[in-house]
Amino acid sequence: MQGETWRRKTSLLLDDPSLRLQRILVFLGFLLVGSGNLPFVGVSDAISTNSYDFYLIVTFVGFALFGFASWAWLLALSRRQGGFREMRIALRLFAVACLVSGAAYLGLVNELVDVYRRLHHVGVRTQAIAYGLTILGFCVTALGFWTAARAAGSKETAHADSAFTVSDSATSQ
Repeated sequence: MQGETWRRKTSLLLDDPSLRLQRILVFLGFLLVGSGNLPFVGVSDAISTNSYDFYLIVTFVGFALFGFASWAWLLALSRRQGGFREMRIALRLFAVACLVSGAAYLGLVNELVDVYRRLHHVGVRTQAIAYGLTILGFCVTALGFWTAARAAGSKETAHADSAFTVSDSATSQ
């Protein structure tokens, strides 16, 4: 009984037509992706530290803007009436793109583990945190887009049901 209640609440949350949870997940995910660069600000051994710091900070700002843009897009999607089939495909493609981008960082983590085994480099911990934040961010963002596609699909069904009801009542009169 308790499992059924949890499943029902989870389903209501994921199928919420306002996409509130999905907007939060996508925005938070992009912030995590961007914050993966922040541990390196000011600690670079690069010849031009200011240029590298500029790159890191602007990358964070760029991912924050991706988060804001996604928030606005999902908000507009939640207010749209009908026609969600194309949106579901686009949302799922965004989710897959985020997972693929996160998977790219797994190669960097593998390299990091190899460096740590051979050199016990001090900066490995900072890099591990940065890569972990980025991978987590891409996964959270992918979850947000994927569940938005699910919610958009449930909203499409609700529109189809309401349209059917209206047409049935019109023909019965």
